[in-house]
Amino acid sequence: SLVGSGNGIEVMTGTSMATPHTSGVAALVWQKHRNYTPQNVKAAIMNTATHDVKNANGTTESVERVGSGRVDAVRAVNQDVIVYNADRPDIVSQSFGVTEAKTNGGVQRFTRKITVDNIGNRAHTYVVSFAGTTQMPGVSFSYDPTVSVGSGGKATITVTATVDPKALVKTQDPAQAKIQLGKARQYIGSLSGRLVLSENGQDLRLPLQIAPKPVSDMKV
Repeated sequence: SLVGSGNGIEVMTGTSMATPHTSGVAALVWQKHRNYTPQNVKAAIMNTATHDVKNANGTTESVERVGSGRVDAVRAVNQDVIVYNADRPDIVSQSFGVTEAKTNGGVQRFTRKITVDNIGNRAHTYVVSFAGTTQMPGVSFSYDPTVSVGSGGKATITVTATVDPKALVKTQDPAQAKIQLGKARQYIGSLSGRLVLSENGQDLRLPLQIAPKPVSDMKV
């Protein structure tokens, strides 16, 4: 609320505002799910943050800038299926990072695993899709079209990034300003967005990203 206004409102943004609010949501999630690990709490908050954050022009911000989305406290508290990076559960998101693709190696494929962890007492089947926010010619994602997970069980989604180094074109995030402090902005081209698991109108999201980099095979 706006100090000194009685019941007036005030809008404030930035990490100084987001951090204490998200900490409070995390406390509520853990209060209901006392068996959750810190990574489980983090995943529940990220997976249910399905509200897109947009810039002043209405363009959806990318995962590199805003992560999964705007937090939904009620959904986070009630969520008992979580999705996270199989190799690094602590970071939740799945990123291929800066991936080197040899220009003389033809089309190349890279794989990552994602865990679907059902901590609840009901089985689920999800349809898997990808909602991109940045695009890059020469690279694409493929993944299992559906995933089923039983009560108290786990399932795995395999995501494959296919890269054609000769077709790569460095492209900028459409929500990002092209000029910064009067100069052309430096940026890393990427394909990024959210892997979406849908069931009966309820979505779970996981940030997914790759920044492919064409490299030559040199010897000295």
